[in-house]
Amino acid sequence: MLFNKPLRAVLCVAMIISCRKDPKPLQSANQRLLLRVAAADNSRVDKFQYDAQGQVIKFFYYRGYGDTAYQDYTYKNKRLHKISHYNAEFSEYFYAGDTLKKMEISDATNGVTNYVTYTYRNGKLDQEQTWHLENGQWKLEQERMYDYDAKGNVHKISTYVGPDLQGTIEYVRYSDHPDPLQAIIQRKQAMPRCVEKEIHYDGWGNIEWTTENRYEYDAKGYPIKKESTSRNPDNNVLARSTVFYSYSN
Repeated sequence: MLFNKPLRAVLCVAMIISCRKDPKPLQSANQRLLLRVAAADNSRVDKFQYDAQGQVIKFFYYRGYGDTAYQDYTYKNKRLHKISHYNAEFSEYFYAGDTLKKMEISDATNGVTNYVTYTYRNGKLDQEQTWHLENGQWKLEQERMYDYDAKGNVHKISTYVGPDLQGTIEYVRYSDHPDPLQAIIQRKQAMPRCVEKEIHYDGWGNIEWTTENRYEYDAKGYPIKKESTSRNPDNNVLARSTVFYSYSN
């Protein structure tokens, strides 16, 4: 199920909402560095290391099976340049000024096997296309379209394969609290807000499941606990999870 996908898939293949204009990581005096996100039983653990500028340079993740995997981050001119993965794959990022335009996914054996292009509207990510090399030719594998609410939060992500709509995620409610994990994933300068409710639809517009998140916050307004519950249209529970956040300051 989509809500149980490893964070790695989000980070290294799509960087889904990451690819907005001005992806420079920026740490302000009031912004905290997220060190760890983990389940109570450590069946899921995400850990982050930073450089002196507050940029993520290493990401470790464990999902309860196998060895802990990792990614190394390198930068050029304070922009993300490459993510190197433990399995010899890497993602490389290309810009026009400060605007991310393309990301290539490669491995040591086959070279570039996938790439993603990004287009923008009013300074926000509007369209993301994923291309795959098949029999020596590049084929459009997937397309995502983004819509935003009046506050600039992502309201809807629609995913297409070919001409067909495969599914839509609708973010129907945000809190006023910062979400430092999404700040890393999305690589936003402006700190994103914590999502309290999201609805997943299939290609025909039918609800597949709904996820609601409940948070506990520290004195600075940052999340320290997140409880997620996903339900099907009949309100039966599909999944529950609880994670805890740790910070450097």
